[in-house]
Amino acid sequence: TSINLLEIITMPTDMDSKYIGKFHGMVLAVCSYAVSVYEPFIQKEDEEKKADATKTREAILSLYHPTFTPLEDDNNKEEESVIQIAKQTLSYCQTHANTPSQLRTLLSTAPNEAIQIMLLWSCNAFAGGYLYNTCSRINHSCNPNAIVVPSSGDTQIIQAVADTIQPNEEITLSYIGIFTYADGYTRRSRLYDTKHFICGCSRCTEEEDVASFLPCPSCHPRIMGQRYLEEDVQYDDNDDVHYAAPILRGEEKETTSTPSTFQLEQVKCTSCNEVTNGGTVLKLSQKAVDKITTHLLLKHITTKTALSSNTTTNKKQQEEESKEKSTIDAELEDNLQQMAISILGCKHWCANLLLLSMLERSVASFHSLLLLKSSSSSGNKDEDDGLDMTDIAEAIDSLQRLWTFTSNLKLHLHPSHLLCDVTIGVARTLVSLGDVKSQKYGADWVEKVERYVQLFQNDDDGGNGGMMIKVVDAIKNSWKRNDDDDDQKEGKTKEEHARKRLKTG
Repeated sequence: TSINLLEIITMPTDMDSKYIGKFHGMVLAVCSYAVSVYEPFIQKEDEEKKADATKTREAILSLYHPTFTPLEDDNNKEEESVIQIAKQTLSYCQTHANTPSQLRTLLSTAPNEAIQIMLLWSCNAFAGGYLYNTCSRINHSCNPNAIVVPSSGDTQIIQAVADTIQPNEEITLSYIGIFTYADGYTRRSRLYDTKHFICGCSRCTEEEDVASFLPCPSCHPRIMGQRYLEEDVQYDDNDDVHYAAPILRGEEKETTSTPSTFQLEQVKCTSCNEVTNGGTVLKLSQKAVDKITTHLLLKHITTKTALSSNTTTNKKQQEEESKEKSTIDAELEDNLQQMAISILGCKHWCANLLLLSMLERSVASFHSLLLLKSSSSSGNKDEDDGLDMTDIAEAIDSLQRLWTFTSNLKLHLHPSHLLCDVTIGVARTLVSLGDVKSQKYGADWVEKVERYVQLFQNDDDGGNGGMMIKVVDAIKNSWKRNDDDDDQKEGKTKEEHARKRLKTG
C-alpha cells in the first residue's frame, strides 16, 4: 500500500514549529538510509550487494556535517540548533519505529550514524531531499555561476550560466531557490536556518543591495502618519523616484553575527546621500519584509506538501478544494502586493516576487481560457475567447517590471532563469489574439528567452525541453505564417477579380 509518511509523522511538541520541514526531512532521510543503504551494508548473504552498499555508505558519510559528539566549542552557534533538532528527531524515531524493522536496526546499532545522516542531509540535500556524490559538495554563492537543471533518474545535471568562468575558477550554486532574488538580510537568514552558516559572499557584503531598494524617506516623505508612499512614487512610472539602500554595519559584513542581529536600522539615499535612522518608515518596512517572507516560505512548504500528499480523496473533491484554496491565496497575495507597493515601492524584491506569483496566476488563467476555446465544438474563430485586453496589458506591464528588476540585480543568472515560463506564457497569449501586430509583439518577447531555452531546455534528461524549443520557434514565426496567409488570400482575391473581368469582357 502507498503510505505518505508526512501524514503519519507528528512533530514533537517541544520542537519549534518553524522547523517542521526540517524535522520531516530528517525522518524521511534516516528511513530511506536505513532501508536502501544500512540494511544491505550489514547483511552477509549477498556480497555484491554489500559491496555496493559499503561504497554508497562511505560516499554519503564523507559529506560535510556538523560534529555532534560531544557538543563542544568547535561547532558554530548556527549549527547547534540543527544538532539539537537531529537529537530530538532521533528520540522521536526511537519511540515510534516498528520492531522489527530496518529503521529499528539502524537506531539500535548505530544511533550516531543516524544523527550523522540527518545532519548531512540538512546541509547537503537538493530539492526533493536528494544527495549526490559530487554535486552535493558544490559551494553556495548568492551570485552563482551555475544552476541545477531539473532531471530525472540518479544523475543531477549542473550547467554553467556565466560566460566568463575561467579555468580553475570555482563552480558555485545557490542553495536558496527563489530567495536568490531577495535582499542580503533575507538570503543570510534563509542560509542560517536551512544550511547553518552565515554567507560572506561579495553580494552579501556589497554597499548597495539593489534588491532592497526603498524610495528615499527624505526625498519622498510618507503620508498617513509616515506609513505609505504617494501613489506616483509607489509605481515610479516616470522613473524619477530616488532610492535608498540599507547601510551595513561593521558586524553585518562579517560571517560571525547571526541574521537575527541584522535589522533595517539605516538607509542611505543613492541620490541625495541623506541617511535615515530608524523611525516609523524603516520599522514598518522591516515588518512588511518579514510578513511577506513568511508567506513565501509557507507557500513553498504548502506546495511541496501538496505535491507529495496521498491522493485518497476523489478527483471532484480535490478540484473543489484546490479551486477554493487558489481563490483564498490569490486574495491574500493581492493584499500583500498592495502592502509591498505602498510601503516598499515597486523596485523592492518583495513587491517583485509577489508580482511574479500574480503574473503566473494570470498566465495560467489565459491558458485555461485558450484551452476552452480550442476544445469548443463551434469552430468559430471569431467567437469571444474570454480574454480581457486590460488583463493582458497588465500582464505585459508586470512582465516588463520583472525583467527590469532581475536585470538590475546584475546576477550571473540570466533573467530567463526566473522569467522564462511567464515570458513564454504572455507571448503565447499575444499570438492567440490573431493579428500580425500582436504576434510580432509576442515574437519580440519570446526572443528574450530563446537562447536560454536552447541552452538549458533539452531532452537529454528525458524531459520536455525539446517541446519547449518547438513552442518558442512557433511563437517566433507565427506572424510570418499569418502574413503569408494574408498574402495568399490577397493573391486569390486579385485572381478572382481578374477572372471576373475576363468573363465580363
